[in-house]
Amino acid sequence: MPQASARLAALLEIGRRPNGEIPVSLISAAYRASRSTAIMLVLDSISPAEIDHVLDPVVAQSGHDLSGVLYVSKHDDAAVLRGAEGASSVFASSDELCAKLLGRGIAFRDVSEAERLFANA
Repeated sequence: MPQASARLAALLEIGRRPNGEIPVSLISAAYRASRSTAIMLVLDSISPAEIDHVLDPVVAQSGHDLSGVLYVSKHDDAAVLRGAEGASSVFASSDELCAKLLGRGIAFRDVSEAERLFANA
């Protein structure tokens, strides 16, 4: 797994959909988009084990030659803000994370844009 201090292609908040489902296609697209640079997943009400469960078949199909994804809890302010400051793109949706980013002057886009962008990566 990449080091947290490495430059990030993106920081992406991952939370459950309103119906409680895990955003499988978004998580998969983020992994596939991590070709040369890691993507940090900020986990909101989703465990690392749940992400691993989604990614196991994706990794088996895509291989291990990608930079991959890092996981961080949305409650780990220091890691989240450090990641956001070093990321080329930042995607957030929860009021809590958006407020943290705004408070630091970090530009971000809504998570809904990420899946479209990653699908084309």
